[in-house]
Amino acid sequence: EEQRPVKRKPIVNINPSGNPFADEQVGDATAAKGAAEENSSPFINIIGTCFRPYLYIYIDSLDRNLYELMEKFMTESKRDLSNEQPVSAAVHGVLPSCADLFVFYKKFLVQCNQLSNGPPMLSLSNTFEKYLREYAIKILQNNLPKLGGTNSSSSLSASMTNITRDLRDISSASSLIQNFLKEGEVARFSKAEIARICCILTTAEYCLETTQQLEEKLKEKVEPSLVDKINLSQEQDIFHSVISNCIQLLVQDLEMACEPALSAMSKIQWQTK
Repeated sequence: EEQRPVKRKPIVNINPSGNPFADEQVGDATAAKGAAEENSSPFINIIGTCFRPYLYIYIDSLDRNLYELMEKFMTESKRDLSNEQPVSAAVHGVLPSCADLFVFYKKFLVQCNQLSNGPPMLSLSNTFEKYLREYAIKILQNNLPKLGGTNSSSSLSASMTNITRDLRDISSASSLIQNFLKEGEVARFSKAEIARICCILTTAEYCLETTQQLEEKLKEKVEPSLVDKINLSQEQDIFHSVISNCIQLLVQDLEMACEPALSAMSKIQWQTK
């Protein structure tokens, strides 16, 4: 007798370097079909409903696990973002810990949804929000380097105004400019610090995009009456702020690089040359 080929369920691969919530279309379609078949059984969820009032124990356990994971990430970030090894942190553009965090989130989202799509899912969402904020602040924002100095934007604008007004002839001013540059040298970011800022910037962009998809996935899994209570907009705003801070630091460093030359030119009496 000819053997029929055995049908296998599609395998959903999780790529740690990619988005763990972006590869579930096939799996969701299969799960929806299976759920429709299961709903025809009168015994569905009879035992599971007995455990739902106690699922807070599961959420508390998740909270402890995420706390320990965040402590591990903090240690790793100090190593990956150190000045001695600036390249290792940004080999793939983002910190490895952010991919690990969202893969961890996906695992618990699937597990919790198998147990309940009611209030425990709201508690799960709140826990996710808590550690997204901690990741954004403790791992990303707190690792941004600081650049001392005065308000470079205002002084740069003033220098440009003076240069535009006074610049007439630059043929004999090169030696004077060099002297002014030596006197007015300012602190700049090192190459390692620039690499750190760029790594944090790309990590924050990844987290922002993945948080948006996490919110969509939570709303998809929770029961319809609770959809409006799922809101990760504040966490997205925090990642937006980190991105903005990174860009501001890079622009500030560029301004500081230009300021000595512009300031030196503004001090030269061009009309006497």
